[in-house]
Amino acid sequence: MHIVCILFLVYTTFVYAQNITFLSINNDTLAFVTDPLYLSYVIDAKVLPNWKSDALIHDTRFNTLMRAISPAWVRIGGTQGDHMTFKEGDTNNRFEDNTFSSKTFQDFCILVQNFRLNLTFGLNLLLREGNLWNPTNAEVLMNYILKLGGKCRVHFELGNEPDLYFAQGYAVNESQIVTDFTLARKTIDKVNFTQRSFLWGPDVASPLYSGYFLNVLKSMPPTGVLDGVTYHHFYDQADIADPVYSYDPLVLDKFLDRATQAADWTQTYQKNTTLILGSVADYTGDGAGGISDTFLQGFMYLDSLGIAAYLKHSIYFKNSLFGTKYSSLLELTPDRSTVNPTPAYWITLLYRRLVGSKVLSVTGSTSRERKVRIYAHCQNGTKNGSVVIYLMNLAVSGQEIEIRNDPMKVSPQYWYLLSSPDPDLSSKVILLNGDILSLTNNTILPELTPDIKPASNLIKLPARQYGFIVFPSANVKPCKVSK
Repeated sequence: MHIVCILFLVYTTFVYAQNITFLSINNDTLAFVTDPLYLSYVIDAKVLPNWKSDALIHDTRFNTLMRAISPAWVRIGGTQGDHMTFKEGDTNNRFEDNTFSSKTFQDFCILVQNFRLNLTFGLNLLLREGNLWNPTNAEVLMNYILKLGGKCRVHFELGNEPDLYFAQGYAVNESQIVTDFTLARKTIDKVNFTQRSFLWGPDVASPLYSGYFLNVLKSMPPTGVLDGVTYHHFYDQADIADPVYSYDPLVLDKFLDRATQAADWTQTYQKNTTLILGSVADYTGDGAGGISDTFLQGFMYLDSLGIAAYLKHSIYFKNSLFGTKYSSLLELTPDRSTVNPTPAYWITLLYRRLVGSKVLSVTGSTSRERKVRIYAHCQNGTKNGSVVIYLMNLAVSGQEIEIRNDPMKVSPQYWYLLSSPDPDLSSKVILLNGDILSLTNNTILPELTPDIKPASNLIKLPARQYGFIVFPSANVKPCKVSK
């Protein structure tokens, strides 16, 4: 997969001394660069039966909100994807007997064109003949895409969470899935697309369940089949969700463990293949009401963004863009004709505006049980050495961070601090520097104005808040180059 990965290493150290964290950056060493569209989105395939595509495509609010967080990769997949087939020639936007129409697919292509999205589509792995995947319906879809004349470039995945097929009464073992992916690569290559389409997988539910992920990586040819290694992460089942898990360091460390193992195995067995976090959210399914749709979800969201980038994941797919009950960035209205931004949307917007693809390595960022968590990147869109950190305080009390890097000490600080108006943090409203984030007249985005603070060697981070701080005069050497 031709996604450029460059290493930029800038050391940031944490040392705890009573309630103080020491932060220092090495100006000279190189670390990692993610895909330019690192923060991207999942659209769950279960949206297909009911989404009102014509209404959304022409809705002013939807277009305003989408343009602000585009371009991006978008992945259409999920459990429903392994129960769908494509029917060419049907011009109705309908979904009957688990069949989606040409019109439905065309509407997704319009979405792709309007917002400059890169589309990845999940093929149905459960279309099988005996122990082998049957590519016939995939070929029909690919040839239909070819007829669209380049209007919609599509990349592919095969199957969704095959390590959990047993829960649906199916079984595709590791040996079979390697054979199936090899056939899928040949099927894609046989279609004369003007540009090469990527194939990603195996899209497991977790890299640590049952050895499935490891066995697939070991058995898969190291080159020529997969362009991206993918896995999913959810912190827990929605039916056992608890608000306190959102800021529990041990719960947040679950992703650290899984991401570390996935990165190690990918480097060992598929080292020429890009590592991709194919779907991530706080809780499974539609998420957990009162948590996934509130300020609380931001701790897991920002922490997983930072860990994944640090551990050399090129793309991070947030689940989901719209269509899930609680965990969407954009919440569909009851009539499904427009959307409302959730707290996760505003976090996404700030991240996309502020955080660049050059990752600054944080010494201590893989330490366990951290109550203060800090991740650093070069600022997005600048070449003057400026740095942005995104950080959170999981503790019940305020914490101090002492800056040890001299240029950062003398740099003004542009604060984008996010908080909840409710003491229990379960508000569906999110505050930026004390002001409610919302659309003006339902269609105009807020200014996202920072709180500009004078230079200081000390950051005082309030309890159970998170946000971003830009250091425009940090003078970090790797952040000055264009590569």
